[in-house]
Amino acid sequence: MGLWVAVAARFGWDWRLLPPLILVTALMALSVIDMYVYRLPDRLVFPALGLSSVAVVVAAFGIDHLEAIVASLVGMVLCGGFLFVLHLITPRGMGFGDVKIALLLGLHLGWAAGSVWTGFVPVFRLVFCALLIACAVGAVFGLALAIIRRSLRREVVPDPEASEGQPTRLLGQSMPFGPALAAGTPIVVLFADSFV
Repeated sequence: MGLWVAVAARFGWDWRLLPPLILVTALMALSVIDMYVYRLPDRLVFPALGLSSVAVVVAAFGIDHLEAIVASLVGMVLCGGFLFVLHLITPRGMGFGDVKIALLLGLHLGWAAGSVWTGFVPVFRLVFCALLIACAVGAVFGLALAIIRRSLRREVVPDPEASEGQPTRLLGQSMPFGPALAAGTPIVVLFADSFV
């Protein structure tokens, strides 16, 4: 609920509010699911992407700034493409669900840039900053999770792919990266002025 209030306070009752409201709603649900089952289900990711696409188009017409649609597409391709390359390099390190959610995140990062600024440089900056923040959050979360798992000698945020008796190494198990991605994007969308 706090994210909805933050988004409404940031964007006011304007057409620009519609896409971020959809974003934070989808990311809250996807983050919780990813924490429990290490999956970002297509039945939520793709409807959120479709609804977000419609919201971006409607909002772009509402604010009479149609360039924002192109910026959203560029953000989607850029963010999704970058995580797809990472997935190809290390499929066990970057799941394909993270690649699919990156399409949603990139669409919204492109919208955040394109609804205010012109050109593609702001889109690149916002995507880069969101991914940088996501990596930092993921590293802190992963290290904290590994330390907690190790010190308690039991599962906290259980890894469905782990075998019995793990963890034996500090960083021997996987962790969900979706919540870290979900943290980076709203931060950048809410404070886009600071990143451009």
